[in-house]
Parts: sequence; structure tokens; C-alpha cells
Amino acid sequence: MRLPQKVRLPPGLPRIWGDRIHLAQVLVNLLMNSIQAMQSCPPNARRIVVEARMVGGDVEIAVRDSGPGIPDEIGEKLFTPFFTSKPDGIGIGLALARAIIEAHGGRLRVEHNSKPGGATLRFTLPGASRVTSPGVSLPDQSVLGMA
Repeated sequence: MRLPQKVRLPPGLPRIWGDRIHLAQVLVNLLMNSIQAMQSCPPNARRIVVEARMVGGDVEIAVRDSGPGIPDEIGEKLFTPFFTSKPDGIGIGLALARAIIEAHGGRLRVEHNSKPGGATLRFTLPGASRVTSPGVSLPDQSVLGMA
């Protein structure tokens, strides 16, 4: 499926420090969720925007789609291990994504509905100049509530 997309990266963003594979997994998960959410939308109405910006000393990355949005009653439940709103989901993607971002010293949050429609998920990561540890390790299974 080919989607209209925009990537907005302002000049001068600082480097971030972290595990490239784990951070790519977070981004892929957010993009896949957006694509799946838009399946019921007409093809010409499907949009994904990925944008980054500075927020204090952090880099914030947002993935916004034009899908139906996230019902208010679901909210933070999306990050609960094994909770899913998808008929074929297993409920681990966003829990793992949040654990990865938090292990990197960041934060992942959801905006239930964006205007004119859809949802936005945002995560922040500290700029490299703010990182005190030269490495980041993935949290153990107890962080995901599986221990």
C-alpha cells in the first residue's frame, strides 16, 4: 500500500544516544499501527506524518495518522501488556515500545485524537549531550509485567 506521507525534520536536531535496532523497532511499531488503523479509511484520505522537534534538551518524535483515532476509554490501556484493541493483535507492541523508550531515558505517550482526525503518538529521547551513560540496555521482562 502506498501512502501519502510527510517527514518533517528541522535542521540542527541534536544526535540521540541509544540502541539503533530498538529505536527503529519503536518507530516501525508506531508506523505499522498507523497503517493498520487507516485500513477502513478511503485510500485518498490516508496520511502519515512523522515529525521531530526540540523540546527543551530532548528530541520529540511524533507519528500522526489520519485514521479513526483512539477511543477515549482506551487511553493509557494501550500500553498495558497483552491489552489490544485489534482483533488480531497480541497487545505487546506498544508495551514493549514504551519500555524501550523509557530504558533510553525518554517517554512515550498517546494523543487520543488529532485534528481533523486520527491519532498521534509521541516519544521523547534525551539529546546526546544530556546522556550520562554510554550505553542503554533493554529492560528485563519484569518491566513488561511478564516475570
